[in-house]
Amino acid sequence: PSGPATFAAVQGLMQRHCVMCHSPVPTHAGITAAPAGVVLETPEHIVKFAPRIYQMAVTTKAMPLGNETGMTDGERVQIGAWIKGGARTP
Repeated sequence: PSGPATFAAVQGLMQRHCVMCHSPVPTHAGITAAPAGVVLETPEHIVKFAPRIYQMAVTTKAMPLGNETGMTDGERVQIGAWIKGGARTP
């Protein structure tokens, strides 16, 4: 894995790989609203959508779409471990 399965690490991964699309005001070209209404900007959002994150980024690897941001398998393991560990914030 890429590091410990802490909330801080997972939040950093969400910032690096997800929020350009999954935010109230997406910055990714061609995206005008968060896909499926999934916003991942705040700790509360990340915890709320943890089951969806697990399914889409860890299990199916469907996200990031086309793996455009280059999320590694180690990062996916890290996210999965945090969610399996209870998806808690500090």
